Amino acid sequence: MYLDTHIHILPGVDDGPVDVGESVEMARVLVDLGWSGAVATPHIRPGFCDEDPEQLRSRARVFSSTLEEQGIALHVLPGAEHYLDSIVYERVLAGRSLPLGGKGSLLLIEAPITHPVPNLAEKVFAMRLKGITPVFAHPERCHVFSDLELASYVVQAGAHLQLNLGSLAGAYGRSSRALARQLLDRGLYSVAATDLHGAKEALDMLGAWVDDLTGAVGPKLRDRLLGENPRRLLEGREAIPLGAA
Repeated sequence: MYLDTHIHILPGVDDGPVDVGESVEMARVLVDLGWSGAVATPHIRPGFCDEDPEQLRSRARVFSSTLEEQGIALHVLPGAEHYLDSIVYERVLAGRSLPLGGKGSLLLIEAPITHPVPNLAEKVFAMRLKGITPVFAHPERCHVFSDLELASYVVQAGAHLQLNLGSLAGAYGRSSRALARQLLDRGLYSVAATDLHGAKEALDMLGAWVDDLTGAVGPKLRDRLLGENPRRLLEGREAIPLGAA
């Protein structure tokens, strides 16, 4: 069974589902396609969506209870997608953030899409010194990771790269798809995630996205990216590299 480590599924929080009915429909689709768990990761980005981490924990608990009451077997854990600007970065270093799963060292980080991140390697090093393990969301969509040597260095420094399923399917354009293939070929991804924002996207696209991943890497590595490695990381264990037997 799969575990999604990046999904906007909480109702009425950010640019995800507008109400609980849409959130529940998203959960149904995930379960039908093989997911048993998901980490809800609303945006934490000043000026856009900037809720308190404790409030996000509470929202995740309430939504997980709603699914249980409706007999939908998707276990929802708290988390957030932290935008890497100066404000959020300082909060992260100060411990005012929300780890993936609600505890542990893993922190989902979103680099800016279109412009560079000054001193990214140093930022990763500073986070690691604080006991934080960055998981970079959709690096194939972010300008800074077009530098493949920097992407490799970040992984060697202890961070993880997280593939968006839609990127590999071309949902974000040809350049993102090409970079996703390059990062895959270098074995730099640890996990893959949906980054879903709504029920229609889930219904119309998710099955095809999984098929595209299977076609690209085969069923064994698909299951490693979508299931085995996400669980290992949330349990505090090492991810299995894509090139391992």
